[in-house]
Amino acid sequence: MIKVISSVLIFALMSGVLTAGEDPAATPKALPKFGAFVALTIDQSVIQGVKVDEADKIWIMLEPAYRHEELVLRISTDFKAGYRNWFNGEPTLVSPAGQNKAPHAWTDWISTNSDFIEYWMGEKLILHLKREG
Repeated sequence: MIKVISSVLIFALMSGVLTAGEDPAATPKALPKFGAFVALTIDQSVIQGVKVDEADKIWIMLEPAYRHEELVLRISTDFKAGYRNWFNGEPTLVSPAGQNKAPHAWTDWISTNSDFIEYWMGEKLILHLKREG
């Protein structure tokens, strides 16, 4: 009986079933890539698209039902830690997102040299980007 439980636990760990709290970038699965960034988290029920240009400016497109929601952005040097201040001197940047945009339009762009960028909508992390390389 103990051997069976151990085998199930080992299989779960090896297959990635038990990964709560783990850095998604450390798991060996294909992550969506946008320019110099990979998406560690992307809520596709909220995010319709992400684009990054050659200068690493980032735009997102929200599903129309969410375009009037406020976004809170955080930048950091480490995975969910080491938060840095934005140009406004604050660790969060509140964005009206697409509040004055037509449906299916890109938000205003952001640019940062940070390794991690978090997009929050309320208490939910809807997009988490990691700079590669």
